[in-house]
Amino acid sequence: CCCASGVVNMSNILTPQRLFSEPSLRVAQPSQFQFSPCGNYVSFLQQNNQRSRQLDLWLFDQQTESKICLLDASEVADEPDEDITKLSTAERAERERRRQFTQGITNYYWCPDATALVACVDGQAFLVPLDQRSPVRLTNTQQRHTAFCVSPKGTYLSYVRDNDLFFRPLTPAAQAAETRVSIDGSATVTNGLADFLAAEEMHRFEGHWWSPDETVILFCKVDDANVAISNRMEVDATGSRSVEQRYPFAGAVNPSVALWQYTVDSKQQQQIWRDNTDYAYLARVNAFQDGAYIQCQDRLQQSLTILRKGYSDSTWSNYFSENSKTWINLSDDLTELSNGEHAFTTESSGNRAVILLSDNASPQELKGPNHVNRIVGADSHNIYVCGWDNTPIENHLYAVPLDGTAAQTLTTANGWHDVIVNAEKLLLLDRFTSDNMPLNIVLKSLSVNGTKEHVLFEEKIAPAHPYFSFLDNHVSSDFGSVKASNGQPLYFRLTPPLHPHGKHPVIVYVYGG
Repeated sequence: CCCASGVVNMSNILTPQRLFSEPSLRVAQPSQFQFSPCGNYVSFLQQNNQRSRQLDLWLFDQQTESKICLLDASEVADEPDEDITKLSTAERAERERRRQFTQGITNYYWCPDATALVACVDGQAFLVPLDQRSPVRLTNTQQRHTAFCVSPKGTYLSYVRDNDLFFRPLTPAAQAAETRVSIDGSATVTNGLADFLAAEEMHRFEGHWWSPDETVILFCKVDDANVAISNRMEVDATGSRSVEQRYPFAGAVNPSVALWQYTVDSKQQQQIWRDNTDYAYLARVNAFQDGAYIQCQDRLQQSLTILRKGYSDSTWSNYFSENSKTWINLSDDLTELSNGEHAFTTESSGNRAVILLSDNASPQELKGPNHVNRIVGADSHNIYVCGWDNTPIENHLYAVPLDGTAAQTLTTANGWHDVIVNAEKLLLLDRFTSDNMPLNIVLKSLSVNGTKEHVLFEEKIAPAHPYFSFLDNHVSSDFGSVKASNGQPLYFRLTPPLHPHGKHPVIVYVYGG
């Protein structure tokens, strides 16, 4: 772009220096949305206005159509700016695995009665009442904690400290007794945490689970004493240093993983599963009404087996299994239905589809979209899934009927709908974006005659937006596909230069993981 004198106007040229400078070219976006159990509220984390790296807890009230900041993290944090050098090894690993690079509130959980939330800040847990009374610290201030979990009925809060698992009543009473589940936590043994492979490679971030009636805790015991020690470079504001860590290299020794069951009343515990030649990986764990369900894979990840066991049973039974000549992708799709059956997804036919699993029949495939990306909810009539029919560059919400009839598309705008569903309350949070439309977050009803829509966030490229001055040179992406030798279409996205001729500089970004 040139002015009248012919001199290039650099103010609207997006340079590499500006690309990686502050302020960011994108405005701060709310994250970690959750519906309250009662359905009246939507909670989320939002960047603090004064401290850009700090996330605070916010609430949207459907009845009053208002947003309030329920907890400013700096009000309970030990220091205004978190000192990451004080993080425990488990905290640091958890944040790295989740790619969580913010400060302030890292996670939060609703209490089942919807009167309060539990917020996690600086390795501590705080009970945050909805009536905006002062938050109450629930954990010991002298030590740091991680892997927080609120039990299904809201009776207990569980967490890991110094690689051992604990739980305590979810009550603000300072004298509330803490129960220690494990006693062998050490530099090489962890309890209640996900191991490195589970979190980094399989996206299983949890390491312990409560049964729905709160009588049982399932937890992982991981021993990586035989895993090779490697060194990695760690860089922060104070400099760089070489840090030792146990890293399971491809083909080398993996950590030993076992699943234990702890009974709350009797305080008895026993090992109920351990990795072995056939089942090298504990990929998923679900604590359902009728017992524990685990998904196991072999070392090559070419087989997937769902095993199940009643909480009082001594042996596992095979519930579902599948094999592949290449590999099997994992999902979080195993969903317990009200009739005792389970919804799951499989790619055995070439495209991921919804299937019903039960004791009395073979797996039944339902009529969903051409490809299912994930299951997001279920009720007594439908399985709600995200996926696509015509093109993988779009993501839509579908209702897949349990009676085997055709699926119904619930989103219409062309683009990517990343949704959260509360099937019980017929609520949908639609986080929509497309190649030419920034993020738009709308709360709406799943019912045709539902309540009016509420816009919770809308990013507009207006004059005050940091990207506005570069908008004249913005280039839309080209989408297309090429066919592989077997006829399978391989889709691509290409962002060409503004003037596609001559030579152009490029930025090469290399992942060093």
